[in-house]
This record gives sequence, structure tokens and C-alpha cells, in this order.
Amino acid sequence: MATLAQPDRAPPDRAALSTDVVNRFAEVVMLLDLAVDDPAILTGVKPWRTVTYRGHCEGAGTQRALAALAAYDALPGEARDALDRAIADLDALSRQVLAAMEAAAGAPERAAARDRLGPALAARIAGLQGLIAGSPEAAADPQAAVDDLFG
Repeated sequence: MATLAQPDRAPPDRAALSTDVVNRFAEVVMLLDLAVDDPAILTGVKPWRTVTYRGHCEGAGTQRALAALAAYDALPGEARDALDRAIADLDALSRQVLAAMEAAAGAPERAAARDRLGPALAARIAGLQGLIAGSPEAAADPQAAVDDLFG
């Protein structure tokens, strides 16, 4: 898996890359436990809207977002593609999680969906954060990154 850190070419302002796009996926993870007993809690994230890194930054319209977009544009194509693939993967998995929670007949089924899909979503979020931060270890082994975060 490519990482955003390239040994021979680093983005001009790597710190400008934004992790804000990660927040929308992290919100789904945070709400899963609550949604087991109260499925209405997911109303805020439905209907799910696909957003790319570029779309997220353009939609924010802040100076910080514009700097993040410039840093994204400065990435080598392979690194930008890796970031885009990671976000698309998270988007697809988030849709799957939300559909499973919505289709569940009751709390036991929602808990099973959370237990089945939640860890994969958390691991992919850690992988995306690793890509953005330039951590090859987190990007290559997102589960290890999750384990490091939560002990």
C-alpha cells in the first residue's frame, strides 16, 4: 500500500493535510454503540453522502481547508490515489454499516452488526489517519494502529 510519505518527494507542507475528513467516518463508529438501543441516533448520518477528500475540503470553504486542498494537490499521484482509495473504501464500509443497522430488526441484531462491522471500520479509519500522517506502519497495518490507540 502506498503512503503519503514518499522518500524522494514530500509534500511542500505536509502539516497542511487535514484529518477533518476522517471525522465523518469516526462519527459512525462513535454512534454505533448508542444506535444499538436507539436506532434513531443514526438519523444525523443518514442519508449518507459520499464525499471525496477534494469535495470535503471544497465544501468546508475555510482557509485551513484551502491549505489542505493545496497540500493534497501537491502529493504525488500515487499517494493521492492511495488516499482516495482509502476514503472510497471507508465510504463503502460506512454505507454497509448504516444499512446493516437500519435493516436490523432489534437491539440484538444491531449489536451483532456493530460487533461484525465496527472493528473493520475503526481499523480502516486508523489506516486513513496513517496515510494522512505519513505513518507507513499505520497505513500498512491499521489494526495495529487501532490497538496502539486503545491499548
